[in-house]
Amino acid sequence: MDLQNKNIVNLFNPAEVNNKSLLLFMYSFVPAAFVAKTIESALVYLLLAFVYIVLVFLTSLLINKTVREDLKFVVIPLIFIGLAVLVSQLAGAFFINFTREYILYIYLLAVSAIPYMLVNDNKDKTFGNGLTNTLQTFIGFAVVLIVIAFVRELLGTGMITFGSYTSISFSINVFSKYAITVLQNPFGTLIILGFIMALVNRKVVASWWHI
Repeated sequence: MDLQNKNIVNLFNPAEVNNKSLLLFMYSFVPAAFVAKTIESALVYLLLAFVYIVLVFLTSLLINKTVREDLKFVVIPLIFIGLAVLVSQLAGAFFINFTREYILYIYLLAVSAIPYMLVNDNKDKTFGNGLTNTLQTFIGFAVVLIVIAFVRELLGTGMITFGSYTSISFSINVFSKYAITVLQNPFGTLIILGFIMALVNRKVVASWWHI
């Protein structure tokens, strides 16, 4: 699949919404969306994802200048896997509890669609434009992931709780007796992500008004 100009995670300058770009949007958040069980876990993951995406941007500059086009399909995945392992080691040093529960999802940063879309989109850009595109993509990724986490935690538990993965500790009970607990299950993640994808797909949303 051609990945160039398919990035709709960049909310500031999104690509055209079509079947391919929407599919890549989904692959940008699976499996990351499963980490967004709470706001706290999502924020820790986003910090690690930020480090990973910046490293991807910097290494992709080197790849585009030094690696032949016919070898990139081998070199790029290997480097991205290596970067994911490096970030997982960093996570293990600073976020021990988070790593125990979610280390697999840190490794799986290497199979997200985002780094591969960034490599393709940034190869013809200047350093400044490429960095801007990378940061804008991360912001879009962060917004969607926090929305997923907020809905899953607030509606799924009726509470907002910190203290499992960081030194910040507090708990707010909103309506725990009436929580929709299914949203805390992995299936709940897919439900929320499906709603977000429907909203992103303006063609679907627009068609609702004509039903």
